[in-house]
Amino acid sequence: MRYGHGAIGELLIAKGATIDAKEAYGWTPLHHAVDRGHGVIAELLIAKSADIDAKSGAGRTPLHYAAACGHSGIAELLISKGADIDIKDRDGWTPLHFAAANGHSMIAELLIAKNAAIDIEDHYGRTPLLLAAGNGHDEVAELLRAAQTPPPLNAIRRALKALGQG
Repeated sequence: MRYGHGAIGELLIAKGATIDAKEAYGWTPLHHAVDRGHGVIAELLIAKSADIDAKSGAGRTPLHYAAACGHSGIAELLISKGADIDIKDRDGWTPLHFAAANGHSMIAELLIAKNAAIDIEDHYGRTPLLLAAGNGHDEVAELLRAAQTPPPLNAIRRALKALGQG
């Protein structure tokens, strides 16, 4: 699955290959397909019940790799199939941390739209915004800042009034 050979993948699956077999670094065939941007293979593996939240030895899921590599179509596929958008790797990074650190604005936007935790900190206290800004990814940093903007004061007043508290 590593090199995108769909026909070979289908044959191996038909002959009983283990969908979620892990290699030395804990990667499954889905990790390899996602990392290399092979969307067709990723779809095939998911259709055959591959574990979309399988963790590598570093605690990373296929969605972490899609976010790190900028494969927005595959990220969207994984999310649509129920991938955990806030899952942390062993360093405390979520897929949004990877998208932000690598400047992948389309994936950051997708994760924000799907209500990914924006202010989540890794084990060292770094948020996706800090990583984006620190790496010079201004577009992603602005997306994250805009998503953090509190609602206008009038909207808060209306909500409190509607709840009978204002």
